[in-house]
Amino acid sequence: MTEEKKSSLGHMPGGKWEFDRSVTSVFDDMIERSIPQYAAMRDLVDEVATPFLTPGSGKVLDLGCSTGLAIARFATRARAIVGVEISESMLEAARTRFTSYSNVTIVEMDLRRDFPDVVDVDFILSIFTLQFIPVEHRRKVVRRAWQALRPGGAMIVAEKMIAETGEAQQMFDHVYHGFKSQQGYSQEEIERKALSLEGRLVANTASENEAMLKAAGFESVESIWRWVSFGAWIAIK
Repeated sequence: MTEEKKSSLGHMPGGKWEFDRSVTSVFDDMIERSIPQYAAMRDLVDEVATPFLTPGSGKVLDLGCSTGLAIARFATRARAIVGVEISESMLEAARTRFTSYSNVTIVEMDLRRDFPDVVDVDFILSIFTLQFIPVEHRRKVVRRAWQALRPGGAMIVAEKMIAETGEAQQMFDHVYHGFKSQQGYSQEEIERKALSLEGRLVANTASENEAMLKAAGFESVESIWRWVSFGAWIAIK
């Protein structure tokens, strides 16, 4: 399952952002270069998941599984894993990655209109997925995730966020663009990607994300990771 990552340096979106084949081919490298502390965040999610999964018998649901990066961490630990994806090229990559795993199922689904028919799930992942779902559909997706969990199960939500004020947002953007420059991206690449994501990636504030989780039924919602404009929460049913 170990694969050589293709560099995302030099990748230029043609227009509006799409999870097409050009993105899929460099996605694993792109997400590591684009999300600060990405590896540490993934390790933390693994640790947080451990108390909710009985080895060999747990059920995991990944909403927006992309190429299967998150699922790969659980493939040898859970009895059943369902990954949901809408991008055709991402679906192909994820299915290829888990060809030899009988416990992993990758399904094509538009979460705006449907949700996997699963119950008593132990752990749900939503890693930088809700931000790409139109705001008017997000509460429904989170509520259906809550319904799919077993009592005591948990959901991890990681998202890019906007600041509560314009002044703070300017600081967020400055720090984040500096980080991307340190990862090797040119100023043109940074600006072109930001422009292509306008209207595609619509972020909430941290307080809005927390309120959404609580409104869905989660009584315990705790922040577990944050780097300026990126954050993750655990929500327990």
